[in-house]
Amino acid sequence: MASVSYLEPYHSYSIFNFTPYGVVRVFGDAGFELEEIRPGVDASVLINRQLLNRSRILRPLWQRNIFYGITGLIGRVFSLEHRERNFLKIQFSGHLIFLARAPRVQ
Repeated sequence: MASVSYLEPYHSYSIFNFTPYGVVRVFGDAGFELEEIRPGVDASVLINRQLLNRSRILRPLWQRNIFYGITGLIGRVFSLEHRERNFLKIQFSGHLIFLARAPRVQ
């Protein structure tokens, strides 16, 4: 299990960010089996936290993924399947969390 930055606005010593497609391709091309990919904290939280210099007063907001709540509402209104709702969350996540298994050596 690991994570990579996706829409995170800035992180020290970054060279590049992965897209969800990039994670699938890189691990697939290396022979790994990608078992799970899911969103980390939403990008809006990371952007606002960075913009407001990680304000201690607003710390409770940094623990909430407001956009994901909105995504759930959108999913209910438009009768989206669980997979489609998760896709929306992944599209707007600050980082991606994934589980990949190494190829079995025989």
